[in-house]
Amino acid sequence: MTLKVVDAFWFSNRDGTYGMVITENEMGLRKVRIGLATGIDQKIDTEDIASWGGRVPKDAVIKFLQQADR
Repeated sequence: MTLKVVDAFWFSNRDGTYGMVITENEMGLRKVRIGLATGIDQKIDTEDIASWGGRVPKDAVIKFLQQADR
């Protein structure tokens, strides 16, 4: 199944660069994946994370981030 990258978000710290990538398959199902990036080639990093990144449970992330507003 072909994945289309919808968007990507990058963040870095002293240990490296990380990315979150939203993908959409041919059926319109979207998933968020997260992974480590080389920081050398954004296109390759995006494709690697889209294909091999860890799946991010959206509901858990929303719940986690809402705690920052308290």
